[in-house]
Amino acid sequence: MKEFTLTAIYEAVCQCHDSSFEEKLQCLSSNNCPKFSDKELITIYFWGKAQQLPTRKAIYRLVKQTMLDTFPDLPSYQAFCRRLNWLAPAFQALTEIWQEHLVAKTGDSHAYVVDSCPIILARGRRSGHGKVARELCSAPPIAWDTTCRS
Repeated sequence: MKEFTLTAIYEAVCQCHDSSFEEKLQCLSSNNCPKFSDKELITIYFWGKAQQLPTRKAIYRLVKQTMLDTFPDLPSYQAFCRRLNWLAPAFQALTEIWQEHLVAKTGDSHAYVVDSCPIILARGRRSGHGKVARELCSAPPIAWDTTCRS
């Protein structure tokens, strides 16, 4: 797997000048020039996922512990999560743009669906016979490919 550097991810995010992406980045607060930009936030999140960090908290902790000199204006964890939530439409637009670019580059026209958050239907002893989505609960466990992790 190709090593994803912060610089390469940041350049890829910054090179996206599509209007659908740019409009999703518009600040919703009165601070139109934050010290920590939306593009930096998106870069850190993608970098953390490329490092196979499972949660926002893990990404935030690693950045805070090892890259505070690179990102001295890193917001608090709560502000980090809140801004990531506000940027959900920007992530969606960026994914669509990169998907179109990939299809144009490779000619691969397959559609891919990615889910990064499993949904808990039931816990503990009820996990085999949940009342929600019974057809999924009663199905035998799916044999996951160990090379594909979200």
